[in-house]
Amino acid sequence: MAGYNSEDEQVEALKRWWNKNGVSTLLAIVVVLAGWFGWQAWQARQLQAAEAASIEYQSLLLLVSQIEQQPSAEAYARAANMVGMLKEVHEGSIYTAYSALLLARLKVEQGQVNEAIAELEWVLQAPAAENLKQLASIRLARLHYANGEADAALALVEQAVNGEFAVLAGELKGDILLTQADMDGARAAYQQALDVAAE
Repeated sequence: MAGYNSEDEQVEALKRWWNKNGVSTLLAIVVVLAGWFGWQAWQARQLQAAEAASIEYQSLLLLVSQIEQQPSAEAYARAANMVGMLKEVHEGSIYTAYSALLLARLKVEQGQVNEAIAELEWVLQAPAAENLKQLASIRLARLHYANGEADAALALVEQAVNGEFAVLAGELKGDILLTQADMDGARAAYQQALDVAAE
């Protein structure tokens, strides 16, 4: 405003600018502040949900350790109920995926293979981390393999051959191919597992 001759001219210029741009300036400030506060609230809710899922998962771990010492039908049912609640309330949480993997193990211990398969399939469909999906694929492949469904097991194990659990996947792939009398394929799968383990 150096080009103005008096203070009154500066004030008038400022008023004209405010009349022209004031509403849009205030609106921009309100939008930025609303976005910032909204982002902070969303992050706080996410953190709160993650903490709640973590606490519920810790409770499940305590229950599972009790089941390992003193198994009972009631304890197994409580564990299944806890996992069901986690799925309902915290579907996208990594703790829920871990819980479903844990419940699948418990179902296998009870001889409820179909229910275990359902839990592992849930992990594959859930928004879980990729490494958990690979682990679920391997465990599901083992169940199919134990049921004599070698082709289904092989298809599942292929999903994890190049992942974090490549050694387990390669070994299982070798076992499956061996039962299918594919000696060369089994040897290659075992060798790949050995190579990855050596790395």
